[in-house]
Amino acid sequence: MALTLPDAQSPTGLLPLEQAWLQLVQAEVETSLAELFELPDEAGLDVRWTQALTQARAYALRPAKRLRPALVMAGHCLARGSAVVPSGLWRFAAGLELLHTFLLIHDDVADQAELRRGAASLHRMLAPGRAGEDWPWWWETTSSRAPWRPCWARG
Repeated sequence: MALTLPDAQSPTGLLPLEQAWLQLVQAEVETSLAELFELPDEAGLDVRWTQALTQARAYALRPAKRLRPALVMAGHCLARGSAVVPSGLWRFAAGLELLHTFLLIHDDVADQAELRRGAASLHRMLAPGRAGEDWPWWWETTSSRAPWRPCWARG
């Protein structure tokens, strides 16, 4: 996909070129983010996991600036001297945005934040008033299924 736009005519009400380009990047990254959350093999897992995954998907797809992916795309285009972006780079940029999203979730739990991106923070949606209480359940569930076992969990 090429990251070029037709000639922009700014004063007539159309978006400035940079803003239109950023919206193009946002749309492509959000499409790639949605694809990252297509996990059909996890449909039969615990109902709490399904609920958490559904909420995490909605949280990650909330409207956001997506500046990190835009910087990835701008850097690639500048370094290559071309506006053509390989499809794998969109997936990488979406993964970078997903990493940033989960760092925000962690930050919200640590700060006990109520809001993020104009709505309730993820831990408040999943467990209002009990952030972190499901940790023992999650650890037991995941560590018992993992191919590795921490030294203190081995029998």
